Amino acid sequence: MCQRCQEKGSFYDLQVRTGGTPEPYHKALADKRKVWEAAVPILQDTLIENSEILAYLKGRGLQAKTIGKYQIGYAPEDFIEQLMAKGYTLSDLKNAGLFT
Repeated sequence: MCQRCQEKGSFYDLQVRTGGTPEPYHKALADKRKVWEAAVPILQDTLIENSEILAYLKGRGLQAKTIGKYQIGYAPEDFIEQLMAKGYTLSDLKNAGLFT
C-alpha cells in the first residue's frame, strides 16, 4: 500500500497505475504470474475430471479443502499445447517454471 495515497496493490501494479515503467524484475514476475494464471484452471479441471487421481490423492490423506487451497492439479497430455493455443511460447512456459 502506498503510504502517501493509500492505494493498494503490488509495487508493480502501483508503477503501472502511476505511469512508471516497471523494473525488469517485476515485469518478469508479472509474466510468470500470467502463465500460471492460465495454467492453474487447466490443471485443476483435469484433476477434478479424473476420479482415479482424486481417489489416489484422497487415499494419501489429501482433503478437497487442501486440494483447493493449494491449487493442486494434474497436467493433461496436451497441457503444453493448450497453453500455446492461448498464445504462450515454449520459452514463456519454461521461464514460468512449468518444465525444465
